Amino acid sequence: LLWDTRSGKMIGSPYEGHTNVVPSVDFSPRGTYVVSGGRDETVRLWDVRTGREVQQFHEHTKSVWSVAFSPCGKYVASGSADHNVIIRNISCEYPESADNIRPHIITNQMSTQQIFDCLIASDCVDLSSQMDTQQDAAIIVSGGGFGDIWNGQLHNGEKVAIKAWRTSAMGQCDYKTLKRAARELYCWSRMEHPNIHQLQGVIIFQDRYLGMVSEWMENGNLHEYILRHPDVDRYELYVDVAAGLEYMHSNNTANVLVSSDGVARISDFDFSVMSEVTSLVFSESSNSRSGSLRWTAPEILLEEVRTRTTQSDVYALGMEIFSGTVPYPDCRTDIGVIRAVERGTLPTRPTKRLGDNQKGNMMWWLLVHCWAWDSRDRPSSRQVVETNRQAGRQDANKRVRIARSSNQTNECQPTRYGSTHVLDSSARCEGLLDDHQNSLECWTAQLQKPSSVRVIMIIHEGHTNAVKSVAFSPEGNLVISGSLDRTIRIWNAHRPYPIGDPLKGHSNSIFSVSYSPLGNIIASASNDSTIRLWDVNTHQQLGEPIQGNSSFYFIDLSPDAKLIASGCGWSGNLDSYTVQLWDVEKRTAASDSFKGHTGYVESVRFSSDGSRVVSGSFDKTIYVWDVQRGATVLGPLEGHSKSVRSAVFSPEGSQIVSCSDDRTLRLWDTRTGGVIGNPLEGHTDHVYSVAFSPRDTYVISGGSDKMIRLWDIRTGREVQSFPKPSIVWSVALSPCGQYVASGSDDCKVTIRNISAAFPDSADNSGPRMITSQMSTEQIFDCLLASGCKDLSSQMDTRQDTAMIMSGGGFGDIWKGQLHNGGKVAIKAWRTSAMGQCDYKTLKRAARELFFWSGMDHPNIHRLQGVIMFRDFYLGMVSEWMDNGNLHEYLLKSPDADRYQLCIHVASGLEYMHSRNTVHGDLKAINVLVSSDGTAKISDFDFSIMSEVSSLVFSESSNSRPGSLRWVALELLLSDTPTRTTQSDVYALGMTILEIFTGEAPYPECRHDFVIMRKVEKGILPDRPLERLKDDKKGNMMWNLLVKCWSGDPNERPSSRQVVDTLVSEIYTA
Repeated sequence: LLWDTRSGKMIGSPYEGHTNVVPSVDFSPRGTYVVSGGRDETVRLWDVRTGREVQQFHEHTKSVWSVAFSPCGKYVASGSADHNVIIRNISCEYPESADNIRPHIITNQMSTQQIFDCLIASDCVDLSSQMDTQQDAAIIVSGGGFGDIWNGQLHNGEKVAIKAWRTSAMGQCDYKTLKRAARELYCWSRMEHPNIHQLQGVIIFQDRYLGMVSEWMENGNLHEYILRHPDVDRYELYVDVAAGLEYMHSNNTANVLVSSDGVARISDFDFSVMSEVTSLVFSESSNSRSGSLRWTAPEILLEEVRTRTTQSDVYALGMEIFSGTVPYPDCRTDIGVIRAVERGTLPTRPTKRLGDNQKGNMMWWLLVHCWAWDSRDRPSSRQVVETNRQAGRQDANKRVRIARSSNQTNECQPTRYGSTHVLDSSARCEGLLDDHQNSLECWTAQLQKPSSVRVIMIIHEGHTNAVKSVAFSPEGNLVISGSLDRTIRIWNAHRPYPIGDPLKGHSNSIFSVSYSPLGNIIASASNDSTIRLWDVNTHQQLGEPIQGNSSFYFIDLSPDAKLIASGCGWSGNLDSYTVQLWDVEKRTAASDSFKGHTGYVESVRFSSDGSRVVSGSFDKTIYVWDVQRGATVLGPLEGHSKSVRSAVFSPEGSQIVSCSDDRTLRLWDTRTGGVIGNPLEGHTDHVYSVAFSPRDTYVISGGSDKMIRLWDIRTGREVQSFPKPSIVWSVALSPCGQYVASGSDDCKVTIRNISAAFPDSADNSGPRMITSQMSTEQIFDCLLASGCKDLSSQMDTRQDTAMIMSGGGFGDIWKGQLHNGGKVAIKAWRTSAMGQCDYKTLKRAARELFFWSGMDHPNIHRLQGVIMFRDFYLGMVSEWMDNGNLHEYLLKSPDADRYQLCIHVASGLEYMHSRNTVHGDLKAINVLVSSDGTAKISDFDFSIMSEVSSLVFSESSNSRPGSLRWVALELLLSDTPTRTTQSDVYALGMTILEIFTGEAPYPECRHDFVIMRKVEKGILPDRPLERLKDDKKGNMMWNLLVKCWSGDPNERPSSRQVVDTLVSEIYTA
């Protein structure tokens, strides 16, 4: 039977022909045909216009239980009790059922011009006559992984935005991207609403790109607009977005633009899907991605099948406008977001914008319902709009609620998030309800959380006895502490909460903790005569402890994390007052003891290059030791009149600062052993701890006078003091110099921001410190001063004839040339959007450029120099690689020697590790191939260095994880992942697998969440037996890969061992 959805009445007569029950029917895409399957073992095709059967299919031998049309209408599938699925092509005999009358089908095989013609035929406006399609004067203002936004203009001078989809890379047309562009353009062209960004038309941009032309929006996107106008009426903006969403149903805030009059308009329809029958049909692969993870509803995020719906749009609608930040800003990684959503954790309430008042509580109540775990409990976009409009018209003492339908009661019910007022999916807005306060009381106490604010001081509480030692992580985001309560704790350096549970294992007081410069290990020393090592990510003890003969008073990990230096405590034997080096891997002494002290060794510290150790003792002296020779370099250095409590090298190694029970600090020259200047005086009691700032300009100290004091060593004067309520046992400065951590007798760890009052202490006043506040020109000058090569004289920095060949979310690769005609690649980081410079992106570009400039190896893509590209982009210039990346090369050269390519990649990584540098994002697309087939590692955006360098980056530069399919288990499990050489080796194993398969790891998994679950369970990728055969060579390679993927980072081989195995064992097998 056919029914009218408006009147509910039957249309025409019943369709008769089947001789038994009919379990399944389906419409063709254009609604002209219906297919049915019956227990009479037949499939029948019906013409809706005539009501007649036009064809029978008798292939099945038992009942037909299900039938379906393909999205293009060409095919009919049927499933039967005879255990068969049959797919038949009906387009030849019934072309109208297939909707394939040209040009109505968009496929991956069509060219840019064919798709353009198809769109124009489907009523998209051709703007070619109204503008210069070359747009030589246009500039890129922003972009994403697949397209760029250009600022152009029409012939009449009107400014327009041109969204150009990148449909070519390395000269090859990417038809899948092209089809996605066409889908977005077609969906966009059908939108017309005050809160929808208006598409003006389409062009073939620069002869090769599909270009979407729209009105230029001076205010940029909503995120940028809120940053520039923090006092804007956010309630009104929320209504604008909700109204636009009500009109069309995929948005997050970066996909909302703001017009010059402050009206929010939804844009970016790349993910849009239409449920209505249209004149243009897209083959099914066009649009299978999931959207931005932080805005993605749980039913999409946590399920294998991702179907975007109006309910998932409403979930995204509730994010970001009031907070001004991305959702879940406390989660540094997407993995952390997935875990938060899985736990049912709501975004934090921004109490500054949504205060604890009637209007704020009403809005938060509405947002909570937009985030309901069950999509059926969310309001519709219409209900959201009406609720907000009603709120704007009501007296402040009234409450707005979403009413239930007449047959529902208004009550509190349990949900995934606890007890909260649940929306019925059939609810409609009916205005005000006096009992809204009751529903607010059900959840306000549970859900309202304080907003995160920038603070000058954070006090961490948790220890139950004095905190004897504190240390920062290499990236400065964490602080560790050791206490007399026998535990080690890890704290967030910028927010008032601990990371995980205390680390327990020592049987007596902990006197010292040290953080590995590589960021993967914590060492602790105790009165129980042991040194213990801990995994930063799992918080578990690593192996057996190092056992000594007496208490360990102080320890320090070497820069390469291979050695630990220790100072001993009380002993009845004078020969026991020694400095000892320990082998981290073997847990045994690495050398003979360094003898010379005649009292407890209270302090030991490595120099920044790891070649020397300085020690301070109760015997009032300081010694400097040669690590390799075990000999005294300097000492005893005498000058203090009482016990030396701490002695530390300056970062560049020319000075030592020491502190003593004699209430003074002293500076020493490491070349001569002489005292520099006068003692630093000001403490009124014992001074227990001292630390240098990263640029050697300041020293921080703490002692039993309950004061932390800051000293300018250029003048020898105290410049600031910070009182504490109890004795200060330990102080530490963050790697950026902006923060001071202290551990004290009151069981607390305190972290202070000192950069505002003393910018020089934070190392952010000179050109050697890269910060987010510096301009492109300042960073460019800073890089040149640190040894990067300026190529401005060797090429035209405008590069007007250069072409974009590929790009990502933050930068583009251009194909340019030098004055001598040599082809070069220019990686230009997009550091401006809508006229505003994105300094964090700029700083990340500088970090990559600086690390890259220090690399020189046959298997590292060589940086030739740096330019100011087109006057305002930071451009990295390197050799042009015609073979493209490793993934592209293997597609073009399937017979390449894959074992040799594995050796190339492993050798490049081993070189980086030998320079104490972690790559952080190794995968096939980040490896380029030269014309002679040599693989060269590139893309150092994620790289981190543990060695001291001539350039320092403030800590926010590089906190992202790598690409999830290549990410090691320990990074997946950590909310604050730290990339290490071991995680690089894991990624190396995945990259080697890519070399053999030609595919990304876990190709059967469409979604990141599924991959994360597999890695957590220890499920390895499938072995590609076609390439890694079941023979000696194949088995040896597979065994090596399995070792690289070990769940225990310490059981993985080093990159050096991988190279040795590949070269000496596997390649010659």
